[in-house]
Amino acid sequence: RINVVAYEPAFGIIGDPAKKDPRTRQSADHSMAFIVSRMLQKALTQGIPSSHQEAWKLLMLAPVDYGREALFDPSTRALMQKITFDHGGPDYDKRYPDGIPTSMEINMKGGAKFSSGMVMYPPGHAR
Repeated sequence: RINVVAYEPAFGIIGDPAKKDPRTRQSADHSMAFIVSRMLQKALTQGIPSSHQEAWKLLMLAPVDYGREALFDPSTRALMQKITFDHGGPDYDKRYPDGIPTSMEINMKGGAKFSSGMVMYPPGHAR
């Protein structure tokens, strides 16, 4: 299970449950479930970047990641169903637009947990 916590307006725009079934490039690039799924798959196939600076370059989604094959990839679709979203509430909202406060927790089948903590400025952010 993967849980993403975000601020408004991100939660309402790209975290909307209806966004778990993107059918076009335009709907996919506004779907947090799709974006997270594709990035995690890239990390699995290309390896974990050695630095934050390398991460955004290596894991950034490219046009091929929004093509028809990627949109309907069974692995992407299966992973998307494991992603949930929560609104971070006032603590997250007050930090936007200075940053884009988001956190992610990944719970593995074996019980291991990975947590990003709140990230204000992800790799690639202008700040």
